[in-house]
Amino acid sequence: MKISHAWRIALSLAMILGLMAQAAPAFPKSDKGEKNDWPNWRGRNYDGVAPARNVFNFTKGNGLKTAWKKKLGSAYSSISISDGRAFTMFSDNTYDYLVAFEAKSGAELWRYKIDSTYIGQGGSHNGPSSTPLVDGNVVYSLGRKGQLFALEAKSGKKLWETHLVKEHHGLEPFHGFTTSPIVYGEILVLETGGTKANAISGFDKNSGKLLWAAGTDTVNYQSPIFASIAGQPHAPNSAFAQSVRQIENAQDKNNAVEQFMKSQSSFPIIENDKLAHFVYRGQVEDLAIMGDMFDLGQQFEMFRLPGTDLYYYTIEVEPDARLNYRFVKNFEQPIIDPLNSVSAGGFLGRFSELAMPRFKRPVHLAEPAGPRGTIDSLQFESKVIAGSRALQIYLPNGYANSGKRYPVVYVNYGQQALRMGKMANTLDNLIGKTIEPVIAVFIHAPNSFAEYARAQRDQYAQMVAQELVPFIDAKYRTLARPEARAFMGADEGGYAAFYATFKYPGTFTHVGGQSTHLFPSESEALQNMIKASKKLDLNIYLDWGTYDHRSAGSFNWAEFNSAFARLLEEQGYKISGGQVHDGFDWASWRSRTDRVLETFCALAKKAN
Repeated sequence: MKISHAWRIALSLAMILGLMAQAAPAFPKSDKGEKNDWPNWRGRNYDGVAPARNVFNFTKGNGLKTAWKKKLGSAYSSISISDGRAFTMFSDNTYDYLVAFEAKSGAELWRYKIDSTYIGQGGSHNGPSSTPLVDGNVVYSLGRKGQLFALEAKSGKKLWETHLVKEHHGLEPFHGFTTSPIVYGEILVLETGGTKANAISGFDKNSGKLLWAAGTDTVNYQSPIFASIAGQPHAPNSAFAQSVRQIENAQDKNNAVEQFMKSQSSFPIIENDKLAHFVYRGQVEDLAIMGDMFDLGQQFEMFRLPGTDLYYYTIEVEPDARLNYRFVKNFEQPIIDPLNSVSAGGFLGRFSELAMPRFKRPVHLAEPAGPRGTIDSLQFESKVIAGSRALQIYLPNGYANSGKRYPVVYVNYGQQALRMGKMANTLDNLIGKTIEPVIAVFIHAPNSFAEYARAQRDQYAQMVAQELVPFIDAKYRTLARPEARAFMGADEGGYAAFYATFKYPGTFTHVGGQSTHLFPSESEALQNMIKASKKLDLNIYLDWGTYDHRSAGSFNWAEFNSAFARLLEEQGYKISGGQVHDGFDWASWRSRTDRVLETFCALAKKAN
């Protein structure tokens, strides 16, 4: 039996009630609130994991104490926290309420009377069982008798209310309605239970209007969560899903596909600042997609719309995300997206770019309109690491005639930083506007695998500190002191920069890494050195991507970098940078080289 795309989605939603599934793409989060908020049942990411770090101090009784306490009444509702407010539900044995408190002080802000108290049966307690959901400035919840309602989070003013039994033929469970709703884009989703294809329902979160319902079954005491079925997060009421259904039902599917494609202004297709729909047209034996949104090396089969040559795949990511992706055609041929004109090269080859609407495209990478610096190319001979290596030295505009001395930035993976990172453009665009004129030394890496983080890391650090720095100071007009030197790099180049800085203290004052290689087998030596050394006078920049290299249960670059940042902070260092919704490789790192340089050598502000 063939099942239509619309019913596959409906059945998938029905199947995942109360189940947990791990998915590659990020699932929806509440639109507003602090990153450590807990705005709904199972937390901000619907995974039961609190994002807050360093909460427990195990050397001081875990570091927890009671901030405030309020006596309420009977209920099974837990607490949601968003934007400085705490929400829960309770009964005073006369009425059921939803109540809001100031999270820090416990001061009651308002309470909303839901209905007369729900009387528990079979030994259960009286009162509500659902947990409120906060999305932006709206709090949603469900009374145990079936009252689904939305309130203004700030004031408690009712925005809308509907009744699952009286208006939507819902079947009330023996202990009443206990499901905690979730939000997907503009849809409020919850179990309703029913014999009229309404076991699970989606409501317009702004009006309470029923948008869709699916499945015929009773429900008990589950709450829905988001899951990925065959790699696809499901958004049954999205505009894209509706278009797919229309094509499926069209008599002339090929013409419907043509019209659909002509109606798109760009690819991938972006919807509601959250959904990205990847689309491909063509006759292929097989088509898969890979990229930053998945584990390293993973490929997921794209969905073919039956009866057409249209393939698609949907993910949900943050509105400001920027990711690399590409297709794999006929099992082994990687190709960039032929519908997308934006692509970039990197360590792993060429990829197309997904830039979500709130991603700010960096202007510092553009071809400079004004004066440009010059680049010297020369060979450097080392006694520590036998052999010659290429250097490219960026000299700021005016260097030849100024007579001035300049600070120096040393850059690992120098060849790639210039070619794929476009750092010469960045320097030309920033100097005199946001950063001081600087000399940049781009160090080529003929044997980076060994030199940066492994067998020859000590020799490389020695070469840079004891040979290369004196060589540059002697050959160019540098400010030959630590506070005028910076060392930076990406991936293993970042590791090498940190390793040399801590192994040879007093050489560099500024150090930075992007998506720094901190795999435990290599990072242990670096971390032990940092712990053993006395605190240095350092200016540190460290950034990494949410979608950096990772493999479930094995390694995660973002977690490694986050832990390294915490270690540095514990040792007393202040860190600039942090996590961004980006991926791995030069197309990501170059977007932020302006931040790195502005951290190291910001233009001095003139006194008025």
